[in-house]
Amino acid sequence: MRSSMAKAGAIPMRKTASFINRNDGINPIFLKMPTRLADDSDGNVYVLDSGDSRVLKYNAQGQFLFQIGGPGQGPGEFSLPNLLTVIDDKIIVSEGRSGRVQYFDLSGKYIRSFKKFSGSYSMVADSSGRLLFISRLLGIGNPPLIDVLDADGSLLFSYGRRPLNGEFTVLNTAAMDLDSEGNLLVAFRLLSILHKYSYSGELIKEIAIKDETLKKGEQYNLQMLRAPKPARNKYYSITIQSVRAFGDRIFILAPGQPCLRILELSMNGELSNVYYWDGNPLYDARDILVHRSAKGLILFLLQTNPDYDVDIFDIDES
Repeated sequence: MRSSMAKAGAIPMRKTASFINRNDGINPIFLKMPTRLADDSDGNVYVLDSGDSRVLKYNAQGQFLFQIGGPGQGPGEFSLPNLLTVIDDKIIVSEGRSGRVQYFDLSGKYIRSFKKFSGSYSMVADSSGRLLFISRLLGIGNPPLIDVLDADGSLLFSYGRRPLNGEFTVLNTAAMDLDSEGNLLVAFRLLSILHKYSYSGELIKEIAIKDETLKKGEQYNLQMLRAPKPARNKYYSITIQSVRAFGDRIFILAPGQPCLRILELSMNGELSNVYYWDGNPLYDARDILVHRSAKGLILFLLQTNPDYDVDIFDIDES
């Protein structure tokens, strides 16, 4: 696999460390079901461990700092948390079933909460304090994809186009991130496209990612969805796990088959680089963060197979 990826012009990544499973006694913590990563302006990394209803905070070197939350329904406790974001000096956690959204400061102190509609696929917060959600609710007449809430949980407006006019609910699953100009990037997890929206909700561009592996996964998913009901396979091929904007670049986390791949796009959607790691054919990851290093980039990947961990990868751009 190494030679075939290299021949295709892909750039190898180097795995340098892991946060959790160090076997050194420093971090006696085991993740039960991690689902999201986030970071703050100081480079600290936050891990949402949905299975244990908590958020773990680490510094950029992987040193455990403290835990937020725990199972429960009281202030500062979590019941089935599924979404996490950090903006300015606030940590924001959303619960999937109850719809409760809780705010904490960067020291982990509970601030406040509100309740919204239950069930969301993704969440980001912008610098003005708004929260943006992709709702699982379809309603009647193909409603907009994205709901924009103010900091108190009131719906401001909705916008966005659902794939294939909302014909298949499963296609609404998507990852989101904001670029440096406040534009929203929406990456559909079963397709090979990105939508880019302005702050006010106007569609700036639909980007078809020119990657053969992603396109094959998309074609398979559409074939399964359009097959007669008895022939439909309930297992789909995830094409995009996560999207992150970093400077003037977009990074796409692709699934781990046949090996881990990170796609780098320009803000116009042009594929500029493909990074890979083939150290373990079973390796898979669910989320990604991108930081700058002295020689290039540092990637934090939320490993979900064969273990639960946060792994650090280097990309040398010198």
